[in-house]
Amino acid sequence: MASLYKQKKSSYWWIKFRDSKTGKTTRKSTKLRIGIRSAYRAAQELVANYTLKERQTWVGADSSWQTWVPDYIEQIHATSPGTLGRYRRAWGMLLDYLTELEIKNPRMLTRAACIGYVSWRKKRGSLRGKSKPVSTNTALVELRILSSFVNEAVRREYIPANPVTRLGIKGAQVIEKSEMSDHHITVIREEISRRLANARTPQEAAGAHFLNVSFEFALHQGCRMSETFLPLADIDITAMTIRFGNPKGGQAYTTALNPALVPMITELRKHGRTTTYDRPANPSLCWWNFFDTIRGQHAGFDRVSFHSTRVTCISRLERAGAPEVVVCRLVNHASSAIHRIYRRTTTAELQSYWTAAAYPPPSEGKL
Repeated sequence: MASLYKQKKSSYWWIKFRDSKTGKTTRKSTKLRIGIRSAYRAAQELVANYTLKERQTWVGADSSWQTWVPDYIEQIHATSPGTLGRYRRAWGMLLDYLTELEIKNPRMLTRAACIGYVSWRKKRGSLRGKSKPVSTNTALVELRILSSFVNEAVRREYIPANPVTRLGIKGAQVIEKSEMSDHHITVIREEISRRLANARTPQEAAGAHFLNVSFEFALHQGCRMSETFLPLADIDITAMTIRFGNPKGGQAYTTALNPALVPMITELRKHGRTTTYDRPANPSLCWWNFFDTIRGQHAGFDRVSFHSTRVTCISRLERAGAPEVVVCRLVNHASSAIHRIYRRTTTAELQSYWTAAAYPPPSEGKL
């Protein structure tokens, strides 16, 4: 709905409205002066006219999901490739569910249908053979994405309210990712080495190579899985820098290269590679299957996952004395609050501070 407002350093009324052609929110001066009664009435009439035009444009439009949601996703996340991909995948799954229930547009969406998505989504994920199980939290994230679309439908006046809000579904408790011990790292490397040695086909060799390179890059740089796939041209051994062009959030950044990776990078270039590895169709699934195998053979891996490499890198850097601001710069953490989630402390580390505190000895008197 169009509205009037005052703009700083302007003596005129300004109007905010939704453009009938583009659907985007637009602001412009009415050229009607503030403080003049007749001008205010004229500005109010202008608001009423724009509001009527909005209603005629959007209410009369085809509100079926596929006529506007895909374009909306592309518009709002055009500058964030990672987020754009996540929304596309979520919408594909949501659309399957909506199609199955014959919910063709936002007006047909009900609260009950939204609640039913969680159980449907968890069953849908388990139908792909040995695939990563879908948790309640994953389904809830996708429902929040659906809610953002339905909020847009409300703004376009396709519907009066959003039925996806306040569903009352509690998410599952997130298991804290464990730091990898030297034993964990040794077991992982031994299993990868075994796969590299026993690969019988080019596909098996490429899969083992992916595991090897992505693990070492993530462990030594503290980067995310998606960031381990990068052009070797983005790594400068002379300057000892590495550029991550597609990080979480979409903004590229350059940081210091861990010297321990130089031999691997040199070897990759020696073999004529232009990227760190050949990216599989579903990297996360490859690693989930890898750890599923490891858990079946070794104890102590229940809370270890690929993302534990980031936890391990951050914890070891800070334990070695690196200031938080330096570690944040190395792993591209903009927020200290997020950064501290990754920091792990050991009992021995805590005990050392009790010793360092040097309290006076307790009295030897009788209790």
